[in-house]
Amino acid sequence: MLSVLCVLHLLFNRTRRKEPFLNQRREHVPESQRDAETLVPQQCQPELSQYAVQVLDLSSQYGGDDSISYTMHNLAGPPNIYPLAGDFTHAAVLRTYGTWWDHLSRWTPGPCPDNPRWFQSRDFVELLFDEPVFPTGVSVLETYHPGYVVRILARSWHQGEEPAVGRYRSPVDRWRTLWSGPVDCHLPPNDPRKLSPSIHPPGFATNLLRLEFNCSLSDYYMELDAVVLHGIPVDVRQPNKSKSTEELAESERLRKKQNMIEKRTNEEEGKLYNFTKNGYFDLLPYELIEVILSYLTLPELCRLAQSSRTLRDYCYDPFMYKHLDLKPFWPSLCEEDLLALKSRLTHARSLGLSWTGNKGSFSPTVLENFLGGWSVSLLHLELANCHWITKDSLETVTMLCPNLRDLDLSSCDRIPPGEFRQLSSLQRLQRLVLYRTRINTESLLWIISKCTELRHLNLGGCLEVKEPDLVLLVLASNCQQLRSLDMWRSSELTEVGLAHLASRCKNIEVNDLIETWIQCLKVSVIE
Repeated sequence: MLSVLCVLHLLFNRTRRKEPFLNQRREHVPESQRDAETLVPQQCQPELSQYAVQVLDLSSQYGGDDSISYTMHNLAGPPNIYPLAGDFTHAAVLRTYGTWWDHLSRWTPGPCPDNPRWFQSRDFVELLFDEPVFPTGVSVLETYHPGYVVRILARSWHQGEEPAVGRYRSPVDRWRTLWSGPVDCHLPPNDPRKLSPSIHPPGFATNLLRLEFNCSLSDYYMELDAVVLHGIPVDVRQPNKSKSTEELAESERLRKKQNMIEKRTNEEEGKLYNFTKNGYFDLLPYELIEVILSYLTLPELCRLAQSSRTLRDYCYDPFMYKHLDLKPFWPSLCEEDLLALKSRLTHARSLGLSWTGNKGSFSPTVLENFLGGWSVSLLHLELANCHWITKDSLETVTMLCPNLRDLDLSSCDRIPPGEFRQLSSLQRLQRLVLYRTRINTESLLWIISKCTELRHLNLGGCLEVKEPDLVLLVLASNCQQLRSLDMWRSSELTEVGLAHLASRCKNIEVNDLIETWIQCLKVSVIE
């Protein structure tokens, strides 16, 4: 018995001697690691379900920005309609549906690089929530013609951190796809649906969701009522700034390592002779290789270029980038990626930058640095929902892209009304999209008096255009080749302006004006 007590006493003293050492080791743990451990889901807390409090961004909506009917801002707050179904004015409604929009003359990307098949999105809306949570689920309440939500994304949240502006995308500004799926056009149009798919955990907390839609197969307008974010709350009382600092340091370390590898590779390549031995591959005609590579997406081309020097030459050939659409890659595209593509675009004719560069991933000067030296031959440029576009960016476009035929500035809301006058120097324009911009009547009149080759003009939702009849009169006098005109929500439009347009513009397509004519209650028949 005495021996047992002695053993227990010895073990007790040894444990006590170890306690200061354990505490000492804990004190020497880097503060960033200790603080990083605090930003974890609080499993003891119940799951939080919350509705969106604000709509931050959108690509289109049926209602006007000065209205509360059929606007995407109706997604904020608790449901007003669900579980009912039907057409209600206080629902969130996109403006477009069906395939008839595709009949309008618009930029169509060329065959290479191919757009990813998984990217089917045509419209989007971004929603802000009060409390950041580790998401466990998302519920979308659809009340009319459901089935056209194709992707749900989440943006990372970090307390007290702002995303970096400029070349490198900060780890605190990450987007992850929580769910994606195909269009379901076989659902009953008058039955409500609560879309609650199984999501992929993003690995971070979020209070910002993005819903993307594809209504091209819909027979009518899709309507939404509310969006619910489910998740485990973050304990905001614990600091987490050190974790973000650690992530930034790790990102910088990886970037330096990548630069060293590229530098070493370039030095080794300079010592090699310009000689390749590729067997039967060299016997293939270039046209055949070009057709094969045209089935690859941009990321696939970049990965293939790393497999051999010969394939790199083919994948870097400027003729492979005559038509480039970067819209599918908006979540991860940063300024460094854009500038890395510059040397391959010397023969580019079409460039799509829609949806890119927001949330600080592009600096204000990126467009000048990117377009300089090669963009004289550019014919088509898409900049829809690029909120980093300013008056300086517009000046850059007009100076460096003088031969543009097609320009889309939809929802570029940072351009002052009077600065749109700069577009008058692009006198070869045939298609101009100014949907939901701040252009005023004076600037618009100046543009259409100079750009006489216009065939397609979109002025939908332009609330600063106060005299639509005068606009139609000038259009009829100067742009007689006009084929389609969109003046959505021009409530002051009358039969006088439409009569001028119909009498001079003989090539106008009636179907393209039907939405505008519906609003003109004074007009019954246009001959």
